[in-house]
Amino acid sequence: MSRNEHDIITVSHYFYPRVGGLEVMAYELSNHLSREGFRVLSIYGGDANRKSTFSNFANREIKLFSVFNATYPIPGLRFIFTVLSAIIKNPQAKVLIHDRHLLPSVVTAMLCKLLGREYILISHTNISNYFESKVFELIGKCLESIVFSSVVRSAANVICVSESNKDYLIEKLGLKPSRATVIYNGFNTNHISKYQIKPKEKIVVFATKWIPVKDPDTAAVAFYELAKKYSDWKFYFIGVGQSIIDNFIDMPKNLIVERYFYDKNNLYELLSKSYIYVNSSLNEGLPVAVLEAAALG
Repeated sequence: MSRNEHDIITVSHYFYPRVGGLEVMAYELSNHLSREGFRVLSIYGGDANRKSTFSNFANREIKLFSVFNATYPIPGLRFIFTVLSAIIKNPQAKVLIHDRHLLPSVVTAMLCKLLGREYILISHTNISNYFESKVFELIGKCLESIVFSSVVRSAANVICVSESNKDYLIEKLGLKPSRATVIYNGFNTNHISKYQIKPKEKIVVFATKWIPVKDPDTAAVAFYELAKKYSDWKFYFIGVGQSIIDNFIDMPKNLIVERYFYDKNNLYELLSKSYIYVNSSLNEGLPVAVLEAAALG
């Protein structure tokens, strides 16, 4: 990598095609900036160590160890040196960090501070920790107030995906209002426009990771009870992870449990003919999935 090969360096803990609003947003932002003529390098966590170029921008996927049902990534030396090398070799590049509450973000912010480089933080979430264990919950709150908040306060600018997101960072984590900008979350209209809103069928959809912050158990209990009561409706419970739905017996036939992630095409196709989309998440800035569902009627 020669000096100043890149104009923008983005860092995120995960990336598309991994399922998730942050992952999709990180990808679409890099894609858009590259189409506008910027030379973009995206560094992110994944399942392997590999380099590639797609959609006009360069990317470095670094294999990360993860805990808590593969939702909390732990960066190693390879990730640290990859980010460090990119920042040093591109002294004119702008650094964009996606969110503050996971270790890849913290590591990148610390490297920028050590090297005297500014960075822009793109914030997607509000409260960042949900654990069943009271001990982990306490640890999470301590990290939020001491470590993660420093990523917010040290940023040259913070782009928030909603007003509630901005208010949380200002009130709880000490972000100066003058450094905060709200750019609402969104989706790629070129993808959505391919799907016509079809005559609606009696279908209700829940599709996300089954992790505590998404609160799948509330949706699971509701779907189970409603499916028994409304036999002419279909209830799709879609995702991967841990949910109370695995403990249910006498499952109604109209409660359809799909233990895998739909790709975008299949999900859009289902949403375009469904009446209701459910998001039971305990914490979202402005969910991409909700915006996509609304766009599909």
